[in-house]
Amino acid sequence: VAGTTHLLEHLWFAGTKKFSRKAITDLIEQEGSAINAITGFATCGITFQCLNNQFKTVFSVVSDMILQPKLTPSAIKQEIKIVESEIDQSKSDVTSVLFDGILSHFLKGIYPVLGTPESLNCIDRTILLDRHKQIWRAGNIVIYITTSLSYEELEKDLVKFSESLNPGN
Repeated sequence: VAGTTHLLEHLWFAGTKKFSRKAITDLIEQEGSAINAITGFATCGITFQCLNNQFKTVFSVVSDMILQPKLTPSAIKQEIKIVESEIDQSKSDVTSVLFDGILSHFLKGIYPVLGTPESLNCIDRTILLDRHKQIWRAGNIVIYITTSLSYEELEKDLVKFSESLNPGN
C-alpha cells in the first residue's frame, strides 16, 4: 500500500517497547544530539549526530526505534494525520507535483512514497507489521552517523545492530 514505509518511518519516533515518544525526544535532545529520517523508493534512512561520549546512548535509542517500533492504534492514527499534512504541503511545491505525476505513471501502486489520503486510510497495524518484516532488513536501511569516533570504535555496535535485522536479499 502506497505510503506504508513512510508511515513506518514516522512511527519510529512514536515510541518503542523501551522508550516512549517523550523519552526518545528527551534522550536525544538532552544529549545535544540531532536525529532525522527519510524514506526513499528502495531504502529508509535515519541520520543522527551526537557527541562521542553519547554515541552508545543515542545509538541504543535509534536501534530500538527501528527494530521495536510501538505500533499502537493511537500512534498510527496520529502519524497518519501528520503524513496527510505533508501530502497537502507537497501539493504546493511545483517540482514535487511534476515529479509525482511522472513517477506515478511508471510506478503504479508503489508511488507516491508519502502515500495518498486514500491509501493511508487503508493501512492498519497488520499491514504495518508485515511491511516492517519485509523492509527492515540488511540492505534496506541506511544509517548516517555524524561523530568523530572511528569506525573501529563504532564497529561493535553497528555489527550487533545489523545482526538484529532480517538478512537482506
